[in-house]
Amino acid sequence: MLCPRCGISVGDVPQLCPKCKPIEEESRAVREFARRQEQIKARKEESRRNLLRLIGGGVVLTCGLFLAAKVALTKREIPHIELHAKAGVQREICPYSEYCVVMYLTPWCPSCQGVGTEVKEISEYLSRSPKIDFELVLGISDLNGLNAFAKRFNVEPLFDPDGSLYRAAGVSGVPALFSVNRQRQVLGYARPWHTGSVEQRMKALLDELNLSF
Repeated sequence: MLCPRCGISVGDVPQLCPKCKPIEEESRAVREFARRQEQIKARKEESRRNLLRLIGGGVVLTCGLFLAAKVALTKREIPHIELHAKAGVQREICPYSEYCVVMYLTPWCPSCQGVGTEVKEISEYLSRSPKIDFELVLGISDLNGLNAFAKRFNVEPLFDPDGSLYRAAGVSGVPALFSVNRQRQVLGYARPWHTGSVEQRMKALLDELNLSF
């Protein structure tokens, strides 16, 4: 049998000769590096398009930077917006809750990649409350990307592909948390990171959201 690269005899099994094998491995590594660079470029382009879409809709988004102010928050009312859930079902956030805490994340925001612990802590803590529910909403991306991102978390999320809820709630940065009452009025915004014990962190979070346990 002959080496498929240089044509010299290599025995009874088709294979690369000792001289060509490292050359082929290096070439394969170069191709893999180029493929990964293309993937990174594609993700950056998707982020750029998403940002331009938001800016075009009158929203300025800052990833990882909390900019929302507590000015006239109680006057903002979210309209009826049905979000995507599993199995093709559509529903609003916390439709039967007295109060609801919503965490909003996007799959293309680097800061949103590392809040799995916060999602778990907040959802488990609020599960003890008879009047405050928790919703995780993933948005501003296509459904395939949102479904893949959802696998990172311990709760079943709602999907907001076009950012309708993001804009309606007046959110201006992700990761973001906001609270609403049964009338869908926004009560407050919060950042997802606090210090101290779980109890201390949750109390600080609810204080920012103008809620009490």
